Amino acid sequence: MADILSNLPNVKHRILIYITRDYDPKEETKKYCLALSPKVNFFQLRWYQFYSFLKERAFDILAQEILILMKNNRMSQNNQFSSVDLLTMMNFNKTLHLMESTLNDEVQHEFKLAFGGLIKPIASTSMTQWRWHSRYIIYTKFSGDNFWCGLGYFNLNPDNLTEYPYLGICLEVSPNFVERPKIIESMHKIINDQPNIWTPQNLTILPDWSAIFYRKSLQEFLSQEN
Repeated sequence: MADILSNLPNVKHRILIYITRDYDPKEETKKYCLALSPKVNFFQLRWYQFYSFLKERAFDILAQEILILMKNNRMSQNNQFSSVDLLTMMNFNKTLHLMESTLNDEVQHEFKLAFGGLIKPIASTSMTQWRWHSRYIIYTKFSGDNFWCGLGYFNLNPDNLTEYPYLGICLEVSPNFVERPKIIESMHKIINDQPNIWTPQNLTILPDWSAIFYRKSLQEFLSQEN
């Protein structure tokens, strides 16, 4: 890209901007760009810096849509701690132990009776689920990794403070499972029979995971004793 910019005719200033989510130093690239003739000015930014810049100048619909896209994909997060972050740090272990205790042996026993099995939760696996899928659950598999059921806490990393995590059950099927059409048909039937209880997610033939959820916001449980 730097070579292309350098070879452009009738251009007074040539600038290459490299934007990344994570730390990714490019000192050699910068030196290379400046050594070209004509030279190319190289600037490196993080996504949150671009987000802040664009937020101050989002006067049109396109810019606003880009901001929404970046926020939904966690590209707006900076390295500044807030009071909410500090509160989360102070209560992290307490919250984790609370989730563990509410998904205890009694709940696991009932889950196993209802769904015919239980994969014993492993601490590292559960934390990976939390980080990458925003959930802390117990689960079982019906056909390898193609069709599974989970019970626990979902939406643990909401995009804003007005959203609440929810407690629920998830049934999910992979896009490549040979029995997917039959399962999708059954999911549609469940949704049609009980639309106020079950929530669909991507019940299509597109190459993506499909799921149905039975869930309640944790806000509904705040006033309950247990």
